[in-house]
Amino acid sequence: MIFKAVIIGKLTYAASAWWSFTTADDRQRLESVVRRGIRSGLCAADQTFLAALVEDADDNLFNIIIIIIIIDDYGRRRMPLSPHLLQLVINT
Repeated sequence: MIFKAVIIGKLTYAASAWWSFTTADDRQRLESVVRRGIRSGLCAADQTFLAALVEDADDNLFNIIIIIIIIDDYGRRRMPLSPHLLQLVINT
Protein backbone atom coordinates (compact mmCIF):
# COMPACT_ATOMS: atom_id res chain seq x y z
CA MET A 1 0.00 0.00 0.00
CA ILE A 2 2.80 2.44 0.82
CA PHE A 3 4.55 1.70 -2.48
CA LYS A 4 1.36 2.42 -4.39
CA ALA A 5 0.64 5.58 -2.44
CA VAL A 6 4.14 7.04 -2.59
CA ILE A 7 5.99 5.67 -5.62
CA ILE A 8 3.07 5.24 -8.02
CA GLY A 9 1.69 8.58 -6.85
CA LYS A 10 4.98 10.34 -7.57
CA LEU A 11 5.40 8.63 -10.94
CA THR A 12 1.91 9.58 -12.09
CA TYR A 13 1.82 13.11 -10.61
CA ALA A 14 0.73 15.51 -13.38
CA ALA A 15 1.41 12.73 -15.89
CA SER A 16 -1.28 14.09 -18.21
CA ALA A 17 0.99 17.07 -18.79
CA TRP A 18 4.29 15.27 -19.41
CA TRP A 19 3.45 11.70 -20.52
CA SER A 20 3.21 12.57 -24.22
CA PHE A 21 6.77 13.95 -24.14
CA THR A 22 8.26 10.64 -22.99
CA THR A 23 9.87 8.21 -25.38
CA ALA A 24 9.28 4.47 -25.40
CA ASP A 25 12.58 4.04 -23.53
CA ASP A 26 11.47 6.53 -20.85
CA ARG A 27 8.18 4.70 -20.40
CA GLN A 28 9.96 1.38 -20.18
CA ARG A 29 12.24 2.76 -17.45
CA LEU A 30 9.25 4.06 -15.53
CA GLU A 31 7.49 0.70 -15.82
CA SER A 32 10.68 -1.03 -14.62
CA VAL A 33 10.38 0.82 -11.30
CA VAL A 34 6.96 -0.75 -10.82
CA ARG A 35 8.25 -4.19 -11.87
CA ARG A 36 11.07 -3.89 -9.31
CA GLY A 37 8.52 -3.05 -6.65
CA ILE A 38 6.50 -6.13 -7.57
CA ARG A 39 9.61 -8.33 -7.64
CA SER A 40 10.73 -7.13 -4.22
CA GLY A 41 7.26 -7.64 -2.72
CA LEU A 42 6.59 -3.95 -2.07
CA CYS A 43 3.76 -3.82 -4.58
CA ALA A 44 0.87 -6.13 -5.41
CA ALA A 45 1.42 -8.48 -8.34
CA ASP A 46 -1.77 -7.22 -10.02
CA GLN A 47 -0.60 -3.59 -10.12
CA THR A 48 -1.91 -1.75 -13.17
CA PHE A 49 0.67 -0.57 -15.71
CA LEU A 50 1.58 3.12 -15.56
CA ALA A 51 0.37 3.69 -19.12
CA ALA A 52 -3.11 2.50 -18.14
CA LEU A 53 -3.10 4.68 -15.00
CA VAL A 54 -2.10 7.74 -17.01
CA GLU A 55 -4.74 7.01 -19.64
CA ASP A 56 -7.42 6.66 -16.95
CA ALA A 57 -6.32 9.91 -15.32
CA ASP A 58 -6.43 11.62 -18.71
CA ASP A 59 -9.95 10.33 -19.37
CA ASN A 60 -11.12 11.46 -15.94
CA LEU A 61 -9.63 14.92 -16.45
CA PHE A 62 -11.31 15.23 -19.86
CA ASN A 63 -14.66 14.15 -18.42
CA ILE A 64 -14.43 16.67 -15.60
CA ILE A 65 -13.57 19.47 -18.05
CA ILE A 66 -16.57 18.54 -20.19
CA ILE A 67 -18.82 18.56 -17.12
CA ILE A 68 -17.51 21.98 -16.09
CA ILE A 69 -18.19 23.31 -19.59
CA ILE A 70 -21.73 21.92 -19.60
CA ILE A 71 -22.65 23.17 -16.12
CA ASP A 72 -21.95 26.85 -15.55
CA ASP A 73 -21.00 28.58 -12.27
CA TYR A 74 -24.61 29.09 -11.18
CA GLY A 75 -25.47 25.43 -11.43
CA ARG A 76 -27.75 25.91 -14.41
CA ARG A 77 -27.35 23.40 -17.17
CA ARG A 78 -26.49 24.81 -20.54
CA MET A 79 -27.70 21.63 -22.17
CA PRO A 80 -29.33 18.46 -20.88
CA LEU A 81 -26.89 15.92 -19.48
CA SER A 82 -26.90 12.47 -20.97
CA PRO A 83 -27.37 9.62 -18.48
CA HIS A 84 -23.66 8.78 -18.87
CA LEU A 85 -22.52 12.33 -18.03
CA LEU A 86 -25.02 12.55 -15.21
CA GLN A 87 -23.54 9.39 -13.73
CA LEU A 88 -20.05 10.93 -14.03
CA VAL A 89 -21.22 14.00 -12.13
CA ILE A 90 -22.68 11.81 -9.38
CA ASN A 91 -19.52 9.64 -9.14
CA THR A 92 -17.00 12.52 -9.05
